[in-house]
Parts: sequence; structure tokens; C-alpha cells
Amino acid sequence: MTEGKRLIIVLPSMMMIVVLLCTIFEGSLATSSVVFSLSGNAYPKGAYFVDIRIGNQAKPFELHVDTGSSLTWVKCVAPFESSTQPQEGLYKPPKQSIVQCQDPLCAAVQGKKYDCENPTDRCDYVFKYDDDSLAYGYLVKDHFHLRLFNGHATRAPLVFGCGYKQTGDFDGAGIFGLSRGSLGFLSQMHSQGLTQEVIGHCFNSRGGGFLYIGDDLVNPLEVSWTPITSTSNHGQDYGSEPVELLFDGSSTQVRGLQFVFDSGSGLSYLNQQPYQDTLDLISDALEGTPLIRTQPMTIFSICWKHNQNAIRSFDDVNNYFKSLTLNFTNVPNVKLNLPVQDYLTLVGVSGIFSIQN
Repeated sequence: MTEGKRLIIVLPSMMMIVVLLCTIFEGSLATSSVVFSLSGNAYPKGAYFVDIRIGNQAKPFELHVDTGSSLTWVKCVAPFESSTQPQEGLYKPPKQSIVQCQDPLCAAVQGKKYDCENPTDRCDYVFKYDDDSLAYGYLVKDHFHLRLFNGHATRAPLVFGCGYKQTGDFDGAGIFGLSRGSLGFLSQMHSQGLTQEVIGHCFNSRGGGFLYIGDDLVNPLEVSWTPITSTSNHGQDYGSEPVELLFDGSSTQVRGLQFVFDSGSGLSYLNQQPYQDTLDLISDALEGTPLIRTQPMTIFSICWKHNQNAIRSFDDVNNYFKSLTLNFTNVPNVKLNLPVQDYLTLVGVSGIFSIQN
């Protein structure tokens, strides 16, 4: 099963993105919300993390927040599996926690490859991510220790992955899967009557921020709404309806874009033609300014520097770079503004354009 680890749209600094999954504002006294503090940043870490406490001892694990992944999994000590990972810091699943093959959630994680010859076997999975990294594991069920927004504490019994082997780059102790599938943290919390199916992010330009599950922090009158669609990942992702790119508030030829909101990566990605068109708009606007192209730096292929002075902050370039705006064309007056600091990254003394093709 292929999972996402890339962010397809920049989330503006300290700007809230609310994903509406169902009719939520009917109100339910039985539900609340959970608020998590975020660590990490878009660059250089390229990821955001939450601390989750799991098991009878409420051991903390730092998990990579990924709305493109359908399963939460934690690096673990797996019985009967050889591992070269250091044992310290790994999750140790109790024997009674193993989810059997006959469980309906096993069919959800295995998809078309679901094969349950022995109903009491454990439910194994292999996930392949966009960067070709792999995660091997099996399903377990244990308690997540959570503090609800209403002040109550809960020990939610949730199904997640015991990840005994990984190939590729996985920072932190595992993945916090927040997609729309039945295995996602969001869906499981809702199915137990703990929260509504609402997820929100608030990212700080200096790093960190917060993540919330549930609708207690959402005032529907103060939020601009746009429908969420599913474009890939078996209908489990968060896709946008058609979007037009505005440059400095004006229409462009970059239209009909469909974005996927995926917090698994800190950078933005556009397909080749929209990327080139956007880069051309920015480059044309810089003609006659003291900013000149320079050599690529680190992961960024497009870089500028001042021809006389060092660039020390975004204040030094705000007058040269124009804002980008995502105009959601199917809904009147719904726009997501991306000021300069939301599509450029400052590395050393050079402002670096951070939308990759």
C-alpha cells in the first residue's frame, strides 16, 4: 500500500487549516477535542511531531504528523523478529495486544492483498511511501493516554502498527496517521464517541504550533470553508476542488490546480508546468531589482541573493517578491494568501524559493 509523506500545499505561518469530514456542528455533549503541541519546522527538519503516550506505563513517543498516512505506527520491539535497532525507546507490545487477521481492520490495512488463511494469525502490513521508503509491521491495540479539551483524561483503546522494520528515512518514533480511512486516529476517536471528525493545524513560522482533533476550537462563522475531495490514496486523502493561482492579487494562467493537504512533509510540490509558470512570474517581477540568481543551496534548486547586501530577514526582500494566493474557484470569496515568508526559505544569507517541481 502506498502512503504519502509529502506536503503538496504550503500551510501559512500561524494560519489555521480546518478539514471538514462530515456534518459536525449538530453538537454532542459526549464528544470533546484533543489539542497537541507540535515540535519541528518546515526547514531544516521538514516535519512536525507530536508526543503521544501509549500503554499501561504511558510511555511517550514522538510521532511524525502525517495526514497522508492511513495508519499510526510506532517503532517497536517485535517478538520473533530480528532487529538491528537499539531496543531503548522502542514500544513493547503486550502479547494480548496483537490484532488478529479476522479483525475487520486487518482487511482495511491490507487492502486488495488481504489474505486470512488462519483467522487467529496476526495482521501484518507493509507500507510503501512516496519516497520509496518501506515500513513493516503488524497491528496491535493498546491505550492512548489523552487529555481532552473538556478537562477529562481518557485511555482510548486504539489500533495502530507495531513497526519492527523500516527502510529509508523515518525521523522520530513513528508515524501519526491522520488520513480519512477507518484506521486513522481521527476515525477511531470518532467511532468511540470521543471527538468529532475535524482536524486542524496551526503552524508557527518559527517552528512548532499545535494540532487539534475535534470541533471545540472551531467557530463556523469565523472560518472560510471549501469542500474537501478525495483524489488518490483510495479516497482517504484531503484534496481541494479547483484552485487558481493569483500573483500579487491578479489572475494568472495557472488554473485548475487540485491540491492535496498532506502534512507528512514540510515543503510544497507543484507539477512541472504550474511550477515553471509560477517561477516565471516571480522571475519576471524581480527584473530590475538588486536580487540576482545564485547557485543552488542544500535541497533548494532556485536561489537568489542581493547583489550588494546580505539578506538577513524577510523584511529585506518583501518589497521585491509578490504574494501568491490560492483562489478556490468553486466557492465565492475563499482564498488562501501566501505571503513571501510562506513560499520562500531563508538559508544562510540567501532567500531561497522553496516550491519544488
